Amino acid sequence: MRICIDSCVFILDEPVPRTLVTKYIGLGLPAKADAFIGAFSEWMQARYLISDNRHFLRDLRADAFDVLDASEFISRWEKGIL
Repeated sequence: MRICIDSCVFILDEPVPRTLVTKYIGLGLPAKADAFIGAFSEWMQARYLISDNRHFLRDLRADAFDVLDASEFISRWEKGIL
């Protein structure tokens, strides 16, 4: 169940779909945490995953969202290209 608090915040009372977790394990992310973060990002239809995690930045090629480090995100934000 998703309960909308405002336009950006949700309270979730459901697990991340296992099929998405399996997808991100298959894309090369470690199963314990990183695959869940990738799966959650896609599940929530995030446009960007902002991370300094080397696995995301180096290894992940996701079609569902762009992976940026914080400085790249800020640079794009300042240029108005997000």
